[in-house]
Amino acid sequence: MAITDILVYQTQNGGDLEIRDNDFVTINGIENTPFLALFGNKTSFWGNEFLGEKQQFRSKTERVLSDVVLNSEGRLLIEQAVKEDLSDVENAKVSVKIVGANRVQIDITIDGRIYRLLWHPDIFIYPN
Repeated sequence: MAITDILVYQTQNGGDLEIRDNDFVTINGIENTPFLALFGNKTSFWGNEFLGEKQQFRSKTERVLSDVVLNSEGRLLIEQAVKEDLSDVENAKVSVKIVGANRVQIDITIDGRIYRLLWHPDIFIYPN
């Protein structure tokens, strides 16, 4: 199912919208879903100001990444939070790996497409 949306990308302060040729860049898919589901919450995602209380994003992943120790138990807690944040997405598969000191790789597969998020407490990379 194709969804038309405005492209949101991470800017270390809650995300931003991309503009080209004096217009918003749009996407026809679910590229925003993993980012907003995992990192959209009441305090850090500015877009929640425009949504009704029941539509607002309330991610658990962002909080868990900041609170847990990155070990095998912490990896499982992160994976559980990601799965809970994506519970509304059909057929989402999740893989969480600790790939270095204070670095986590989250792979989310939706409809055969892999979305890879590389997290570090000071740097967040969400390549599309």
